[in-house]
Amino acid sequence: MEQKNDMALTSMILGIASIVLSCCCYLGMILGSLAIIFAALSRVDEMHRQAKTGLITGIIGTILSVFAVCILIVIGVLSGGM
Repeated sequence: MEQKNDMALTSMILGIASIVLSCCCYLGMILGSLAIIFAALSRVDEMHRQAKTGLITGIIGTILSVFAVCILIVIGVLSGGM
């Protein structure tokens, strides 16, 4: 039976939330970064499944958020907003 690891669970929840909220400019980046940090802090000897899930979803959410921000900047520049 696996030991309960609250940081790993927090990492997983933040990672999933970062993917869902990646279209909200900076919120997905913040949550994804926190998920990565919590996943790194939660490992003692080896990563739990929840920490691995949090790390992977945190990375995906951060990348999607950066991509969304880049798309918004390109749209702003092309429409003459700057």
